[in-house]
Amino acid sequence: MPVLKEAKYRVLNKDALEILDMEQMELLADRGNWEVIVAARVRQPKVKRVLKKFLLFEDDDETSRMRKWSSFKHELSILQSLEHHNIVRVLAAFQCPSYLGIAMGYHPTDLHRGLLDVTYTEAESYTSQLTDVMCYLHGQRIIHGDLKLGNVLLDRAGRVKLCDFGHSQVIPDDTDKPDGWRGTDGYLPPELYHSQVHNAFKMDNYSLGILMWALFFGTTPRDNINYLYKVGNSSFLKPQHKHCLLRLLALSPTHRADIWEIAGILKDEDTSERYVRTGSVCSLSSECSSDSAQANQSSPDNGSSVTERPESAAVSNQFRAPPTPHPQATSCYLLPQTAYPDSGDVRTSLAPSWPPLHKDL
Repeated sequence: MPVLKEAKYRVLNKDALEILDMEQMELLADRGNWEVIVAARVRQPKVKRVLKKFLLFEDDDETSRMRKWSSFKHELSILQSLEHHNIVRVLAAFQCPSYLGIAMGYHPTDLHRGLLDVTYTEAESYTSQLTDVMCYLHGQRIIHGDLKLGNVLLDRAGRVKLCDFGHSQVIPDDTDKPDGWRGTDGYLPPELYHSQVHNAFKMDNYSLGILMWALFFGTTPRDNINYLYKVGNSSFLKPQHKHCLLRLLALSPTHRADIWEIAGILKDEDTSERYVRTGSVCSLSSECSSDSAQANQSSPDNGSSVTERPESAAVSNQFRAPPTPHPQATSCYLLPQTAYPDSGDVRTSLAPSWPPLHKDL
């Protein structure tokens, strides 16, 4: 089974913000047991960092404290094992008396908040970047587990930064089945509600398809949207983007594309046009047609209530995918069992070679 690097963090005797001379500026998320804040340096308020805090309370029982430690070390070990320009970078991690913290770079917006301002060209760029980073993750047998607009940050140069790996999993070599699935409503794969094979990578890809659909159609996902109908009848999508969405949003995981097929379609922009010109294929297959029929029956929203982005000419229906590229072998570190403490009382010494904390931030 693949393993991750062991989580590395500092043990501090007081609040990290106090040590760093920083103060909280904004609360981004509050889930009770954890929260995400924006902090800035007192003397340099333009220098901002994001801090995810796993809160430790005096009345926590042993089970609750162990669960927080497990979540903290799991997410931290994944982030510290990954190196990709489209994944948020951990700057520092620490154990404070009242919380366990992961400090990351600050990015001013995410795709959920900025969705209405996304142009077709930007959606195209974000789609390409997301596909690239998902190839990287799946190549290491890691699934994100909660792909959605709010978990894709944007830096000032327009680069996407995938964040929130709290639901991520390392999938063993001998199976493709996930160890449970949480995710977010609106992005959940349909097989969760049916007796179908649960392929973790295909489930991740369905959520990616919903995210990409939202980018191109300019609206957040809803339960009553028939995605296959919308995509199949759109007149503004470029062929490769329509092709990708139809392959990612297939209701059956058996018919759904893997991420390397999507990468191949996006890199060969003339693929769909070529198939149309030669008349080789006018639809994905009878199987995907049945997916569309099933979607039409299961969803009342077959109309045109979703506004399209009118930026390109009409395109034909569905297209057969090119052969799937073989994924390149990539190294992946394993998460040792010792990353999960037997109790919440964990004593870890600071490595003497580490630089002062403020240098990390």
